[in-house]
This record gives sequence, C-alpha cells and structure tokens, in this order.
Amino acid sequence: MRRNRLLETVRAGRPAIGPQLWSGSPEIVEIMGHFPFQFVNLEMEHTSYASYESAVRLCRAADAAGITPIASLGENDPLLITKVLEAGVMGVVVPHTTTRDDALRAVAAARYPPDGHRGAAGAVRQSGYGSDAPDWQAYIDAINKEVAVIGKVEDARALNNLDDILKTPIDGLMVGAFDLSHSLGIPKARGNVFHPKVIEARDLIFAKCKQHGKFAVAVLGQLMKEGESPAQTLREWSAKGVMVYFLSSDLNWIRDTCHSTVKSMEAYLPAS
Repeated sequence: MRRNRLLETVRAGRPAIGPQLWSGSPEIVEIMGHFPFQFVNLEMEHTSYASYESAVRLCRAADAAGITPIASLGENDPLLITKVLEAGVMGVVVPHTTTRDDALRAVAAARYPPDGHRGAAGAVRQSGYGSDAPDWQAYIDAINKEVAVIGKVEDARALNNLDDILKTPIDGLMVGAFDLSHSLGIPKARGNVFHPKVIEARDLIFAKCKQHGKFAVAVLGQLMKEGESPAQTLREWSAKGVMVYFLSSDLNWIRDTCHSTVKSMEAYLPAS
C-alpha cells in the first residue's frame, strides 16, 4: 500500500512541506520528487487541468518520484472525494469547511465503514487494482488511517464552529487566508492576508487545532515576517501546532524566475 509521507512526517513530530502544482504537468511532479519534499498538492479547484484522468496521470508521476499526492478540491462532494482517492491521491483538502456537518461529510466520503461511508471497489488504482488488497479487511483498516482529510477554513462564519468541527475525526484544518480576507466583511482586508483581522482569525484556527490535538496547515509565505528566513518561520510555527506547509506553486516559481532573468538582462531587451 502507498505510504502517506505527509501523515508519516507529522506523526513523527516533524513539519511536512510540499509545493503546489498549478500547471498540471507530470514532469514537474517528477522534478519535485527529486527534492526532499514529503508531498505535492494537486490544485484541482482553480486550475483547468482538474479531471479524474489528469489526477491519475499526476498520481502516477508522484508514485514514480516517491512523493505523496494530495489534492485541493473545488467542492465537498462525496463522489469527487471518492474518485480522486481511487485515482491514488492520499489526502484531500476540502473547501469551505464551515460546520461540523461539512467535516463529517468529508470524512464519511474518504473512509470506508465503519469510519465512513466510502463506496467500496476492489479494482481501483489506489489498491493496485486489487493486488495490494488480498486481505480486504486489513487493507481498508490501513487505508482509513493513511488517507488525510483536511478541512479548509475560508468563511468567517466557520470561526464560531471551530470546536465542533475539530471534535470530528477530521485530521486537521487549513487556513484559506485569501478567501477568509474577503469573507470577514472588512473592505480594506480583501486580498490582504496580513491584515490584523485576518491574522487574528488565522491564529484562532491554529490555537483551536492545537487545543484539539489536530494539525494546522498553512501556506508558508503567508506566515513569514519581513526579513525572516523560511527556517525561522518553520521553527516558530511548528511549535504552535502548524505541522503542514504549502510552498508556492510551480507557476509562481516559473513567473519569478522569468522576472529575475529578464531583470538581469533588461538593458538588452525591449521595454514591455
């Protein structure tokens, strides 16, 4: 059975770190696997590559590279959750986790009975088309422990429901700071993940996760203070229970590399 290196790392008390894939390129997934990241996040909410067929291709690339694929989904839909897991994804980030029922719905879709209501099918990619599950009962007990279910908090009304959400079997919560900045109803906060009210909400989510013994998830760049190194940020926030970190996306890296390259030779290039 495939290892979930994200959960394995967190359970060992170390922060799990992984980049985001926005391009949909299997080749970039393979490149990411050559570095000591534990996971790659397949962005399936805001990208044009989001399909079950592309999920299979990307999971194959991740398996070949030895990096765990997880997926950020566009909706809390049981069929969507089941099908991306069957493709080989080992964790899901479920958007707009606002209530206890939202969390329970996601967990039920991701886990087999008695832990959930996931539909059972033996000949799917996650089980090696059945070859990884000769003892079906042992297999589903193991996969229930290895699939990560992460709720994404991006709605202001979720802030009053954090205790109820975290009392469910969900593994952790991610702060969707960009959406949250719009949801707070403060005009000057929209799009500003460093607005004091966004930071206040973010820190509340982190504190509640630690209180309930669940891990928190964040975008590393959204935690970094000016002049601070990534290592300093990781040290500070891991102690506060933030144990999973999304790095920037491959598209951002390409854009930033292009920008710095052009900057270095701007005297020889036409003005844009």
